[in-house]
Amino acid sequence: MTRDHSRTSPLTGSLRWVRAAQPRSEQGRWAQAAVIGAIGAASMFTLSAGALAVGARVMARLPLVPQQGLRHRPDLPVRAVHEDRVHVDRTKETEREGYLAVRQSGGAVHVRLGPVTSHPTPTTVARPLLGADTSEPLQVAKAAVNGFYWAGSPRTAHGLETEEVEVSSPVGPMPAWLVRADHTKEPGQGPGHGPDQGRDQEPGAGSAQEAPGGQGDTWAILIHGHGSMRGEALRVIPLLHHLGVTSLTITYRNDTGAPASADRMYHLGADEWEDTEAAIDFAIAHGARRIVLFGWSMGAASRCAPRCARPIGIASSAWSWTPRPWTGRTS
Repeated sequence: MTRDHSRTSPLTGSLRWVRAAQPRSEQGRWAQAAVIGAIGAASMFTLSAGALAVGARVMARLPLVPQQGLRHRPDLPVRAVHEDRVHVDRTKETEREGYLAVRQSGGAVHVRLGPVTSHPTPTTVARPLLGADTSEPLQVAKAAVNGFYWAGSPRTAHGLETEEVEVSSPVGPMPAWLVRADHTKEPGQGPGHGPDQGRDQEPGAGSAQEAPGGQGDTWAILIHGHGSMRGEALRVIPLLHHLGVTSLTITYRNDTGAPASADRMYHLGADEWEDTEAAIDFAIAHGARRIVLFGWSMGAASRCAPRCARPIGIASSAWSWTPRPWTGRTS
């Protein structure tokens, strides 16, 4: 068999290319290493930049995503449940002064606790059991802290006559609570007034010394914060009711139970102000002559006072909330 040595196989050709590419001197080998290193560094830089860009995009979108899961995550161990008190782990949150509420099973269990009374062990605190808002009893298991303290609606939490209304916004009807001003109290006969009123009284359950007797034409529009719910306003509704102020506690786009926007994202007040404007229109249509905009966090950013042109006075805007429970006293 005769072979044609002028023709080479592909493998032989590749070997010759590799040999030709190999540097023939020490200086050439260093140059080749530098080129390979530069290519590797450029590749790593490109991959890192891409990963950072993706991470930055995700982090930037997180505040825009409506979510409530982290707020209600059960991470507080309940160690003991007695008829008159509850023992929970000692943390910065459970050891602070004031009142506390905890919930289990996604809200199927909700109890309200008073200020710390003792430390049963070095790692636990005892708080008096002031009330339960559900029929299910608290269990020795992990619970979530409800920083708003109250649960339910103004009717279930405070016994206030509450109307479930809808505010027509550009994206659809928004559920809202309407609690009309109190005109029935005689001086000195506010809610909770009597011999049982004392230092252990719950926040929002007490009374002022004398009801101012508003006319009901002053409305407060209450706007909850980012990732929250209408329940955030339950701690101030009794006070407004007693002061003779009608309160309208609204939802806005992408809230649970409210219509979603086209992109299903929060816009940190840039779009949500339209829902506040719709609430102002609702209030005017139902007799409001003066309006107070009361917002927490993103709810304050959603106020539309700078944008709205209405033949009515925006009496004031409340931007923040002092984290101290109201004891029911206005003086």
